[in-house]
Amino acid sequence: MTCTTDIPRAPIEVPACAPDETPQQHTKPQPHATPQPKKSGGPLQRITIIGARGMLGRDLVREAAQRGLEVRAFASRDELDITDAATVEEILGAEPTDAVINAAGWTNVDRAETNKVDAYAVNWGGPANLAWCCKRIGAPLVHFSSNHVFDGEASKPYDEDAPTAPVNVYGSSKLDGEEAIRSSEAEHLIVRSSWLFAPHGKNFVRSIIDEALRSTELRVVNDRFGRPTSTADLARLTYDLMERGARGTVHAANDEIATWYDLAKCVVAQAALPCRVQPRATNAESSPAQRPRRGILAIGRLTDLVGRPRSWHEAIGPCIAELIAAAAERDAWRIRPETGELRRAA
Repeated sequence: MTCTTDIPRAPIEVPACAPDETPQQHTKPQPHATPQPKKSGGPLQRITIIGARGMLGRDLVREAAQRGLEVRAFASRDELDITDAATVEEILGAEPTDAVINAAGWTNVDRAETNKVDAYAVNWGGPANLAWCCKRIGAPLVHFSSNHVFDGEASKPYDEDAPTAPVNVYGSSKLDGEEAIRSSEAEHLIVRSSWLFAPHGKNFVRSIIDEALRSTELRVVNDRFGRPTSTADLARLTYDLMERGARGTVHAANDEIATWYDLAKCVVAQAALPCRVQPRATNAESSPAQRPRRGILAIGRLTDLVGRPRSWHEAIGPCIAELIAAAAERDAWRIRPETGELRRAA
C-alpha cells in the first residue's frame, strides 16, 4: 500500500499514510501593472534584516558579512513583531539604516488555508507596516514575494508585469503584501522567487534527502513546473540588485526549469542514495491548498540588471553535500568509498 506524507511545498509518496482532503480555491482575479525597476540611492553600508533566523535570512546575513556591510539583524518575532505598527516605528526609527530587508513571512502554504488571519497579518499587515515606516525614515524596503501570486495556467514564464491571480490563501496574502508596499509610495524593491532550497530550514531538498534515507522508493509530482532557487544565490542576487539601485519588482531565481520529480531525482542521484524516484500526477495527492501548475518566473529583467544567474543544477551541489554530511553525523550513516553510496553504519 502506497500512501502520502506531507513534504514542504511538494508532497511525495512514501510508506506513511495521510487522509485525502479536497483542495480549496482562493482567487484574486484583478491584474496589476508592476512598476519598472529604476536605479536609486547610494552605496550600502548599514542594513537592517528582519527574519534573520529564517532559511533566507541566514544567507542574507552571511552574504552581508562577506560584503563588509554592517548588519542590524532581527532574528524572530520576539525581537521585532512586524504586525505591530507602533513597535515597527519605535524600533526601526531608533537607528539609521541604508535599507530594510524583510525576509520574514508566513510560508506554510497548506496551513494558511485554515489560518487566514495569521497568514494575512504577517504577509500583508507586516509589509504594510514596514513600508509606511520606511517611507517616514527615508530608507528603501526590500521585500520577498512568491510565484504563488500567479495561477500557473500560462503557457510561458511569467514576467513582472503579468496579470496576477493567486489560487490559494498564501498567494493572495503575498500579493496583498506587495500591493500594500506599492500603495505606500515608499521606495522599494520587491523580489519574487520560487522553490527555495538550502542546507538549513524546512525545504523540499532537505525533505527528499530525509525521506530517501528511510525509503527505498519515492513517488514525486511530475506535472508542476518552476525554478528551484538556492537561498545563498538569492541572497547574492538581492544584494547585487540593491547595489545597482534596482527598484520596483524583479523576479530572481536560478536558471533552468524543473518539475518536483526532476529536482528529487537530481537530489537522490547527486547524493548517491539507494532509493528509486518515480513520477506521479498531482491529482494523486492530498493537499489543502491548490498550487500553481506552471509557476515559472521569467528572469529577463534580472539578467538585464545583474547578469544571468547560474542554473539550479550547479547551485544544488553544495547544498546536497552539506545535508548529507549532517545526516551522516546525526544518524550514524557512512559513505561507502567503493560506490559513493550512503549506508547506515553497523
